[in-house]
Amino acid sequence: MTKKIFSNLIGRIQPSGTIALTDKVRELKKAGKDIVDLTVGEPDFDTPVKIKQAAIQALMDGKTKYGASAGLPELRALIAKKLNVENGILAVAENIIVTPGAKQALVYAFMILLDEGDEVLIPDPYWVSYPQMVELAGGTTVPVPTKEENNFKITAKDIEKLITSKTKILVLVNPNNPTGTLLSKKELESIAEVVKRHDLIVITDEVYEKIIFDNSKYTSFASIPGMEERTITVNGFSKTFAMTGWRLGYACAPKAFIEKMLILQQQSATCPNAFAQYGAIYAMENKIPEAAELVKEYEKRRNKTVKNLGKVKPYSCIAPAGTFYLFLNIKGFGKTSMKVAEELLDKVHLAAVPGSSFGKAGEGYLRLSFATSDKNLEEAVKRFKQYAEYALKNK
Repeated sequence: MTKKIFSNLIGRIQPSGTIALTDKVRELKKAGKDIVDLTVGEPDFDTPVKIKQAAIQALMDGKTKYGASAGLPELRALIAKKLNVENGILAVAENIIVTPGAKQALVYAFMILLDEGDEVLIPDPYWVSYPQMVELAGGTTVPVPTKEENNFKITAKDIEKLITSKTKILVLVNPNNPTGTLLSKKELESIAEVVKRHDLIVITDEVYEKIIFDNSKYTSFASIPGMEERTITVNGFSKTFAMTGWRLGYACAPKAFIEKMLILQQQSATCPNAFAQYGAIYAMENKIPEAAELVKEYEKRRNKTVKNLGKVKPYSCIAPAGTFYLFLNIKGFGKTSMKVAEELLDKVHLAAVPGSSFGKAGEGYLRLSFATSDKNLEEAVKRFKQYAEYALKNK
């Protein structure tokens, strides 16, 4: 063909580093390699049986047709009730859109708000997809660097330093992927003052809100006075209920925002999966004991893995306050995080995500998922030790 085929836009969008690495690990396993995989960002538990049964029953009852574009009214009402009771966010069904995964809700949010050149402040290290979503919507990402000595917490001062006349959105991820950082109510209130002063809109990703440790209390940003009218809260069912493959998320925002997001959904996905929503309805209507047990198990794994890795030099890490990730400091090797990740996979068949995948501030770290069995985590620590011995000898 003589004509240009692909758009400039797709040339600017990068493939997901975490998904690419997961695919590579999958291929190595298929080839018979004994890989210990700490890359996967999903629970290693199955979806609770009763949630699956609710979806199966919906299938058998013929719930296989197109549904309401914004999601089933009864599910939206349950989400609104949950946000009122648990999160302190005043909401009704009209403030909710159910989407094919929380990721889709984030894409819609950026697309309804951004024009070419609008700036979006994102804490760095950040989840790999945020900058690509901003690019897709025509905006510009402005990373807000965080530091290990401050537990990777973003502060009001950090944010205010980078605000310009083009700044429109602040992204908050709480708890944070990849660092596991959890912002307190007081810290969020300080950030809210900056948001008000500079008339910003906030997109807050709260998909890990239930996976927090040490009896910490969770605060939703939209519950802070004055923030509800300028915040899009994104959440889903993937992490809390081990429903990653169900692809079901939601957003809560002022009605005018939801109406615009709904237009995008109508013209792209049409509507969320019908029978999957009945599984979500069951999950929201019933206390699922497996969900609470899952968090207890993660906390045990976190404690054990942090303790064991702390004995192996030159690694070090802060115990995360939430999520199921450790952000492991590997600066003592004097190599890039990509080089260490490649050597780990090549030399000891251990897979971890290089911190550079999560932004400039992620260099010098690896993200490890402890959403895997105790046996795998114990073996991982052994292989980290084997790699350290190899790398320090071959400096």
